Amino acid sequence: MNKSVSISLGGLSFFIEEDAFHKLQRYLEDVKSSLETEEEDTEEILKDVEARIAELFKEWLGNYRQVIDKKDVDKVISIMGTPEQYHSESETGEDGFELKKESKEKDKFYQRQLYRDTDDKIIAGVCSGLAHFFGIQPIWFRLGLVLLILIASWYFNRVANTLVLIYIILWIIIPKATTTLEKLKMKGKPVNFDSIKKYIDKDEISEQTGKIKNNFSKASNEIGGFLESIFKILIKIIAIFTGIIFEIISISFIISYFVCAFSLSLPGINSSEYINLIFDSSWQLYIMVFLIGIILLIPSFILLFIGLNMITGKNIIKFSKTAKITLFVIWLISSIIIILISASLFLFQFRETVEKTQKNVLNNVASDTLSIDMKDYQGKTNNTYITVGEGIYGINTDQVKFINDSVIRRINKTLKIKKSSDSNFYLEVKSIAKGNNELNAIKNIDAIHYKYQLKNNKELMLDSYLSFPKNNKFRNQDIKLVLYVPENKYIKITYNVQKVIYLNPINKINIYHNRGKYSNKIFKFTNDSLKCVNCNEIVNSD
Repeated sequence: MNKSVSISLGGLSFFIEEDAFHKLQRYLEDVKSSLETEEEDTEEILKDVEARIAELFKEWLGNYRQVIDKKDVDKVISIMGTPEQYHSESETGEDGFELKKESKEKDKFYQRQLYRDTDDKIIAGVCSGLAHFFGIQPIWFRLGLVLLILIASWYFNRVANTLVLIYIILWIIIPKATTTLEKLKMKGKPVNFDSIKKYIDKDEISEQTGKIKNNFSKASNEIGGFLESIFKILIKIIAIFTGIIFEIISISFIISYFVCAFSLSLPGINSSEYINLIFDSSWQLYIMVFLIGIILLIPSFILLFIGLNMITGKNIIKFSKTAKITLFVIWLISSIIIILISASLFLFQFRETVEKTQKNVLNNVASDTLSIDMKDYQGKTNNTYITVGEGIYGINTDQVKFINDSVIRRINKTLKIKKSSDSNFYLEVKSIAKGNNELNAIKNIDAIHYKYQLKNNKELMLDSYLSFPKNNKFRNQDIKLVLYVPENKYIKITYNVQKVIYLNPINKINIYHNRGKYSNKIFKFTNDSLKCVNCNEIVNSD
């Protein structure tokens, strides 16, 4: 059993075995001692060394290890180098082996990381950062960008605007190199004790010589800094505004879900009617509500936390990698279960369709003109209804209402018209229903009730709804109507019949919307055409 201690290194916390801790402590003390003898920026170099060591420890531990051991410390020392190695190199001059190795490796492309170089900037250091990343001089990137913008401004204004926008986006998303470690990574140099020290020494010299910069460089840096401050303020305002929108959206979804879920148990809304009408059993509904909550609430709370972080500008709420994976797996499993339940409901319970047709003669029509009207349900209904999505296995968007022990559903207020083969009017009523098999679909059809009435032997009153017992399942029960009109007889269509479809003998369809245009108009069947007697229009097959 090894004793471990907790340490803070480079701003990060670690658990380290006691013997490894003592070795690391001695190493850092030796580094500090060697620097104090000849360096003025001891603290800065030591801080960068500790930051690099912390970075290496974090990379090696990953998600599975929690404690640093002696092997990790030995590995760090081999990468960073010892103070003795540095002194040996200093005595031999700049032509030593380590320097040659560094110069050989510093140009490796894969070692570079993309940062903005604000030490060598004109506006924001984007071009100089890209130049370091691709290993070329910043002047070529700057000249190329300026030439592209000038040429595009002359010929293609949109391209020029796009280039400026791309520069601004890169300015926003590319971080600037602030620490010595980031500057070394930006230039593709190996990050160890020697390289950190050399860079700081070089930076000091640059800082001294930089005091004699020309006025243009100073002015450009000041302009760049000013523009950067402006963009930071704008970005912060946009982030706050976006965060507020995220908060409103997420809170709205969360409240809406809980209100809807809670309303299922309220006395005023009889949720059992929905269960009996749509679902085969109550557990399907409650599981669906629960899983929909998971699918809706997980993204909503994540959006809520993101919005909060954007408003405050701080990572107030963080998710570990394990938490993110766990939430995603839960969300994915919930989605799969909902898909399976929905497939079970719609693919299996609605897979068989059965039609039943009754063609009834309209006897004793008193005259040559038959008036056609539709009526809505006149009785009382309770306040509960459901809206079923259109386009899913033939289910139309209709109101389904509950009346005592029955369910009524509005039918499509469309009347199809065909030519009668004799001198009688006929009404064809086609009942349609679905089921998980043909037998159940037939049972659902037999349970449909639809009524019409020939009033005063001259007015055909059609119901605009059908009904079926409440203990039956909703399986897209529907009614379609076809009226057969004899040659040289008339029909009068009222406002309530929303649409008239004439089917000619070769089965071409001519659709005429009735409302407004054909209300109370009289049509005559002659020469295989519907002729509007009082509007001078012929409905033909053309």
